[in-house]
Amino acid sequence: MRKERYKQLTKEFQRKLQRPLTKKEKELIHWMAESERK
Repeated sequence: MRKERYKQLTKEFQRKLQRPLTKKEKELIHWMAESERK
């Protein structure tokens, strides 16, 4: 798992949404960070 990438995506999402992320959104970001490795 790319922790740094996950943190970066989380920050970007929060900035765009202007609110804390939901569990579903965090799962989506986690999946995005994972899938970028392939």
